[in-house]
Amino acid sequence: MADSIRQQIINAVDARLKTITTVNGYNHNLGFNVFEWRDTSLSDPELPALIYRDISCETVYLEAHRHRLHIEVELVIKDISASAVRKMIADVLKAVGTDVQWSLLAINTHPEGDEMMVKQADKIIGGAIVRFAIEFRTVEWDPYTTI
Repeated sequence: MADSIRQQIINAVDARLKTITTVNGYNHNLGFNVFEWRDTSLSDPELPALIYRDISCETVYLEAHRHRLHIEVELVIKDISASAVRKMIADVLKAVGTDVQWSLLAINTHPEGDEMMVKQADKIIGGAIVRFAIEFRTVEWDPYTTI
């Protein structure tokens, strides 16, 4: 059976995040290490890294099922400044905004904010969480068919 619309959107998110490279006009090569729901420690060669999660999905009925899929992208970075973390946040937002309809799988995409942190101890470690929501519709009780 084909993937659900939600899975197709997640596949598109994965592919889009992997385009975040300097060759594609971004500030950093975040697209080299992209992980879905990674919960194990990252090694130095895997940094910087992006870990994305589809943390929740609200569904309402309006003549079809209308979904609001909440995505969280965590940036994990080592030896970085606060200004560089801000550029990485901007890279993620720019990538998400290149097609807010995800090749017509979705109605729209909305930013939901971000958080960042930079710690300085033995080494500088930075990070951020970028949140956005993807709105899409499916046929009533059919998660495989978009409207």
